[in-house]
Amino acid sequence: MKHHRSISYSALPPALSLFLLIGMTQTSCSQAVDPTSEPSAVSISEAASVTDSSVVTTAESQIGNPPNKQSDWNSDAHAWQFIVYPAYVWVPFFSSSVTLPGIPSPPGGGGSVIPSGTTSGSFDSAAFAGAQVYKDKWEGTATFLYAGLSATRTTPRVTLTMDFIYGQAMVGRYVYKGLAFEGGFRRLAMDLTATVGTYPSVGRTPGYWDPLLGVTYRKQLSKKWRMTGHIDGGGFGVGSDIDIGASASADWRFAKHFGMTMGGAYLHLEDSNTVLAKTLTIKPTMYGPTFGLGIYF
Repeated sequence: MKHHRSISYSALPPALSLFLLIGMTQTSCSQAVDPTSEPSAVSISEAASVTDSSVVTTAESQIGNPPNKQSDWNSDAHAWQFIVYPAYVWVPFFSSSVTLPGIPSPPGGGGSVIPSGTTSGSFDSAAFAGAQVYKDKWEGTATFLYAGLSATRTTPRVTLTMDFIYGQAMVGRYVYKGLAFEGGFRRLAMDLTATVGTYPSVGRTPGYWDPLLGVTYRKQLSKKWRMTGHIDGGGFGVGSDIDIGASASADWRFAKHFGMTMGGAYLHLEDSNTVLAKTLTIKPTMYGPTFGLGIYF
């Protein structure tokens, strides 16, 4: 009966023992890391899982945090844009100078008397309505106003009461970064009564079509705020003698289709109205704050 004995490395010659140890070490390393071996199915699935999860995470982050949308003010410039101001209030400070027709003096009195004077200023109210439209480099505005105005001065006594109606329409073209040059007209209609001292009151109902030239500058201040400044002048003797208007406002667009406008407006008019060789001259001035509701389309 033969007995098998286990091999003892210590019994081998030293050179052979070193050779066997080196060979076994290289074999173990080649099995542990083999750069030519293909990745296992488990490794592929794990990588795909990581990739899919990163894609899902990116998509979820895009849905939960969408990129900042462009402001509604900066919508497509080629599209039609409309603003309607259905309720617009102006609280003007109203005053005027008045010159009544000359009154012949009694015989020997040395010529006619021309009563004149200036009223004190007073706050009144006016109702506005307006609309604006934009397309490419073009813009158009329309405004309607009604005001019941009165101003009085006690010493010397001067009184002017006036129902004042005007409609205005202008068309403009942008020439440089929010700056537009405009042309249009303003229709003025007044029913007024003027009194100076103890002289008889004079009533007139003049109406005019005034040609206008104007300039408007608009600038977006932020996503919800926009500023507008406007000045125009007209009359030129074609309608009234002098007709000057100016306004400044800021629009706050608190929702996509709704907002508020607030600012101030100025209007100065000079006119001489002659009936049967009797001339009445008035120079009213109105200025004050404005408030309104805007609807945007």
